[in-house]
Parts: sequence; structure tokens; C-alpha cells
Amino acid sequence: MRSGLRCIYLGAAAVLNGAGIAGWDSQLMAMPVAIGSRQMAVERLSELTTVPPSARTLGEVTLAQAEPAPPSARPQPDTADLDEVTVEGTRYFRRNTSGATRTDTPLLDIPQSIQVIPRQVLEDQQATRLGDAVRNVSGVSVGNTFANAFDRFIIRGFSSFELLRNGFRDSEGATKDISNFEQVEVLKGPSSITYGRLEPGGIINYITKKPLPRPYFAAEVKVGSFSLVRPTVDASGPLSGDGRLLYRLNAAYESSNGFRDFSDFERWFAAPVITWQVSDATQLTFEADLLRDARPFDRGLIAFGRGVVDVPYSRRFGEPGDYYKVQQLGYGVRIDHKASEAWQVRSGLRFNFQTLRDYRAEAVNFNESTGILTRNFRGNDDINETYAWQTDVIGKFKTDSIDHTLLVGFEYFRGFSDGQQRRAAPGATPSINVFNPVYGAVQQPLTVTVRDGFSGLSSFGFYLQDQIALTSWLQLLAGGRYDVVEQQSVDRLGQSSEIQRDQSITPRVGLLIKPASNVSIYGSYSRSFTPLLGLSREGTSFRPETGSQYEVGVKAELLDNRLFATLAAYEITKENVLTADPTDPGFAIQVGEQKSRGIEFDVIGQIAGGWRVVASYALNEAIVSRDNSFAVGNRLPGAPGNTASFWSDYQFKTGALAGLGIGAGIFYVDNRTGDLDNSFEVPSYVRTDATLSYRFSGWKAALSVRNLFDVRYIESPAFRNSIIPGAPITFVGSLSAEF
Repeated sequence: MRSGLRCIYLGAAAVLNGAGIAGWDSQLMAMPVAIGSRQMAVERLSELTTVPPSARTLGEVTLAQAEPAPPSARPQPDTADLDEVTVEGTRYFRRNTSGATRTDTPLLDIPQSIQVIPRQVLEDQQATRLGDAVRNVSGVSVGNTFANAFDRFIIRGFSSFELLRNGFRDSEGATKDISNFEQVEVLKGPSSITYGRLEPGGIINYITKKPLPRPYFAAEVKVGSFSLVRPTVDASGPLSGDGRLLYRLNAAYESSNGFRDFSDFERWFAAPVITWQVSDATQLTFEADLLRDARPFDRGLIAFGRGVVDVPYSRRFGEPGDYYKVQQLGYGVRIDHKASEAWQVRSGLRFNFQTLRDYRAEAVNFNESTGILTRNFRGNDDINETYAWQTDVIGKFKTDSIDHTLLVGFEYFRGFSDGQQRRAAPGATPSINVFNPVYGAVQQPLTVTVRDGFSGLSSFGFYLQDQIALTSWLQLLAGGRYDVVEQQSVDRLGQSSEIQRDQSITPRVGLLIKPASNVSIYGSYSRSFTPLLGLSREGTSFRPETGSQYEVGVKAELLDNRLFATLAAYEITKENVLTADPTDPGFAIQVGEQKSRGIEFDVIGQIAGGWRVVASYALNEAIVSRDNSFAVGNRLPGAPGNTASFWSDYQFKTGALAGLGIGAGIFYVDNRTGDLDNSFEVPSYVRTDATLSYRFSGWKAALSVRNLFDVRYIESPAFRNSIIPGAPITFVGSLSAEF
């Protein structure tokens, strides 16, 4: 069967090469079909059938139908729309993306640093969470994760509080399950022209798996240290005889005890997708995801002086019954329509609903001389809902000899949160000695309500962008977005309410020169905005925070286009930052400013044969440049000055060792400060991982060791009473099969 698939694939590739179609990406395949998984062959074959451009969404290709369309009905794609067909899996990276421009564009032609981590890297590294993916990317580190309950990251020195899911804002209240991830995109710098209100450092966009045209089923079980058990299922195929109705279902269950004391964790996840090829020009996709997550609420360690308290990293300062629970339902619909050979329309709706509850003994004050930590039982009970609608019109046309790719679109977003925080009466929660803890405090009733209210935000954005190929070697990207944002808050305790309306225009312009077909040199300018809600001492509303970035860089496809490298330098200025009003410190004024500048290098791909690498380095200086409260020159919290990573994987293709894979990686993170006052910092660390795998007849067995040398390290310094330690040496074994 595998040899037959290989012959079909070779034949199809030869036909495409004969037709002069180049630049088709290998669906993350880094193993030959002869010894690779059946899914690899199926996904490669699916790319060789007819795919209308309208079926492409955010860099993904969704098969239009199971059977090839007649020649007259087949769209004739140009080389800019396709990634290179690679029979022997010589690609380890994606050449095209839609995350940055909302148009399917080669990375070489985008004047912005964008790093794409494909599914294959996640599998090779035995990744189980989003942070495992982005540690391969320069300039990205873990941020304040709210006791490991959220996925939050720091990009280019600035906290990024939101994620994108296929280009839609995703709910923040839970860590993401990566079982349905196809790839992870890190869009560096301001991206407000495409996604509206965002922090200036960047945004992470994850792309989910799409239905396949032929029957496919895969199952995997991971087991490991700390009683880890994680089975996953991935099934796909046609639901109708004509192949116009396809489905995909990803599901996962996970439980573990964790390396921290009394840290039982359990998660259920399912993500069904159905695609209907209504006609040769129109495709409709329905998707949903359901998540149920229950874990301990664990703030981690605490600061001691200018460092971290010297206790075992497994020690908790809460109580065994502390918990964080979330239930989430998301669903959406998207339509892709090819109006003509040159014009296409895509429109999508996305809804998210969450219920969030937690109860914990929160650290309040630490007496360093006695080791006594005072605590307070408290809990949150919230409901979050978001609704989003996006519509894009994309057209390709010429003016004289100049090629244009025009994007016109709008986005509507509505979100709200309603809930309360209650606390136990002061003094009702027993303190704990961090050096000799005694647990078992009886949970106290939460009788003091400190928050009871509603907050809402609605926004409308209109954007216009033109990608202009002035010549074969000179390209210009120019565009702008206009946003109107209205925020509302209701404080039931204070019996007050507030409404604020802001407007913002965020431009982006970039110039790109291609001295060779595989090299581009670029420069760009872009802006971002983040609305604030509140009043100054004079009763005036706060203006949005704004960010501006200048970036220059070089991109290249090397080693016969098997390796992709990016070198970028940037400077970001964030303005209108709130700082204490010197007249009345109880109020704030907007005179603060923060700057981030640095150099980044990323490379990903295949060096030769089965040898693959993912490497990065970042040098960053993120500081307070103007403030009334904090010293100018103070480092921004959580932002390391240097980060580096190197992952290498070798897959034996022939001989007695065919099917064997060996991988190892080193990840370095510099020391980081924990707050704007720079009152404490956490040390740098080097973490080493290794993997061993073997593929045979559609099966794969793998063993990975994380933190091979059992290094004590801090993953995230959120604030003095919340410092998240990294896990000690951890073993994870897996067995998977594909049919």
C-alpha cells in the first residue's frame, strides 16, 4: 500500500513539474513516503487534486472535492499561490502564509518577520502545549499565565494578552490544546492593520487542521512522568459518495499529577470540522471546539529579596483544594467563494462561550525575616462571551505592467465578561511558613465581595491593503485600517457605569527588494493601538496606547530552497502608557513611554537528507524610556535580553536503521526582571531536550526526555508573589498508529 501511494505521488509530482508549477510546500513532511506515515501520503496527495483559491483560508489548503474536477473547471493557480511539491520530504517549513497579510503570500514577499512552526516540529519534539512550539522562535518568552491557566507570551519585550485562531481572536481563559494544530505562526511587530487592537510586540496565530478527502484515522497515547496519560484521536474523510462533504475530528484527553505538590490535572477536548463543497466555486465550513479543563490554581513560588525563595521547586504555598476550572464552547462558520479567476470573497463568523471558576489561598504578604506568608481565600466566578464577523474581498489585477493584490475587508467584534470576585474575611485564612509548610486549612466562606460587574467591548474595523509588484525585483506593501471601539463597564458595587468610545487609524508600509529569486531585503513601518478604559484626575478619558515600529531585515531560502532564514532588526516605541499622576498618585496620566529594540535570527528547514534543524537567536533591550513612577532605563518585566534555541533531528531513510529518528535541542533564556520597579530578577537557564523515535508499517514509537540535565529554572516571573518554576527532568513515551 505504501509503495502504491509513493508511485501515485511520484507520478502526480512529475505531472505538476512538467506543467511548470513550482513552489508547493510539502505539508510539513520531513520523512519519505516509503517510510513515513500514511497521513503524510494522504495529505500530500490531497494537495495534488483541485483546490480553488477560494478554499484557502489563512494559509491553509482545504480540499474542494475528493475527485479531480474536469480540466475546464479547474482553476489555474500561479506560482505565487502554490508551495513546492517535494516528493522525498525535503521541506521542513511553510513557504506561504496568510496570517500577516490576510492573502496567501510567500514569506519571502512579506516585509515583516514571520516565523511558522509546522505540525511536524510539534510531533518531532513531542509537544503538548503552545509554549512548546513558540520556544523555537526568536524573541518569544512565557508571560504572566495567571497560575498556568492561560497561554500568555512576551514578544519583542511586550506582553501579548491575546491569541488568534485562524485569524479570529481566541478566548484567553484556558490553555490551548494543540491536538488540532496544523501550524503556529508568530507575527512579529504591530499587526493592527489586519487584526485591530493589539500590543505592539506581535501576536500568535494558530492554524487548525482541515478535513482530508480520503479516509484517515490516527490514534496516539502518550504516557510519562508525573502520571501523565494523554490519548488523542484524529479522524477524517468523506461523508458523501461524491466527496463534496468532508469531516475531521480531533479529540484529546489528558491527566497528570504534575511535578508540583498536590497538582492533579484533567482535560477533555474535541474539535469537529465539516466542509461542504457547495459548487466548484463555493465552499462552506462548519467547525466547533469543546474544552473542559480542571487544574490546581498554583501561583508558583515567591520572591525573596532580589531573587527567588530557596525552597524545593515542587513546593506550593496554597492549599490542596485550590482549583481553576473552565468550560469552553466555540463554533464558527466560514464561506469561501471564487467569484472569478481574479476575485474571491471569504466571510466567517466565530462565537466563543466560557465559564470560569477558581478558589485559592492567595499569597498576600511575605515576611522575609520569619518566613511567614499571609494568605487570603478568594475566588472568581465569571462568564465570557465573544462574537466576531470577518469578511475579505481579494482581487488580483494589473495597471499597465504593475501587478496588484488588493485586500478590502471589515471586522466586527463584540465581547463581554460578567462576574464577581469574593474573599474570606481578613485574618480568616491561616498563614503558612514557606520553609516548613503545614497544609490542611479549612476552606472559609467567601463573604467579602470586592468585584461585581460587567465589562463589554465592541469594535468595527475597515481595512484596505495593496501588495504591489512594481517590477520582478521591487515590491511595495501599503495599507491602513480604521477602527471604532466602544467600551463599557458597570460596577454593581459602586453603582456606577462608564462608556468610552475611541477611534484609531493604523497604517503599514513596507518596501521589499529581491536581488535574487530566493533572497529578499525589506524595510517596513507599522503602528498598533490598544484602547484603555478609565478617567484622569480631571475626568477626561484615557487615549489608546499606541505603538510604532521600524523594521529592516533579510530573508532567504538556502540549500536549494530547503532552508528558510530570517534576519531582522527593529525598534518599537509604545506611547500613552499610564503612569502615576504626580499631583495625586491615586490617579494616572498618560506620559509614560516604553521602548524595545533588538536583532533576531531564525532558521528552519532541512540541511541534507533526513537532517532537519530549527534554530533562533534574539538580542533585545526592552526598557522604560519615560515614566513618573519607575526609573528610566528599567527593564520591562519578563523580557530576557538574550534568547537562543537550537533543535536538530535526523531521520534515517535507508539501510538497517531506516525509520529511526534521533533529535536533541538546547533552549537558552537570559535573566529576567519580575516587575517594572526591577525589584527582583530570575536567573538565566539552559534547558536540554532529546528524543528517540522509530517508524514501522504505519506505527511510530517515541521517547522524549525534557530538561535532560534536571536544571532548576524559572519559566515565568509574573510578579513577586507569582513566579512559575519549570518542570524537572521529565520522560514522555508515545505510541501512535495511522490507518
